[in-house]
Amino acid sequence: MSPKKVLRSFIFSAISLYLTTKLIPGFIIQPGIANLLVATIALTLLNLVLRPIIKLFLLPINLITLGGFRWLTTIIILYILTWIVPEVDIVPFTLPTGLVVGKFVATIISALSITFIHRLQAWLCYN
Repeated sequence: MSPKKVLRSFIFSAISLYLTTKLIPGFIIQPGIANLLVATIALTLLNLVLRPIIKLFLLPINLITLGGFRWLTTIIILYILTWIVPEVDIVPFTLPTGLVVGKFVATIISALSITFIHRLQAWLCYN
């Protein structure tokens, strides 16, 4: 992968992580620019190194569901991120309606948010 693509992925990941911490109350990165940078570096490396391997393992499921479980890759990457970077955490939270969102659902919502923001940035950049 070219350095330009890696830098673009790094910038997109940083913005995605930051906006997700502001949008999803259960997705927490400890305050400080250094913590955001560590999380961004880890997420970028996980996306570059582990994402292709995870996609390969999940290929049969994705073929059967016609790509319906593609989001599962992002959830696995996000779980690994919270495991290796202690400054990043996903916790249960309560919606304004009083509904309690558990850690698993908070992980799914956070992964979908990160994916949506990342892809929106890529779309805006290329169009």
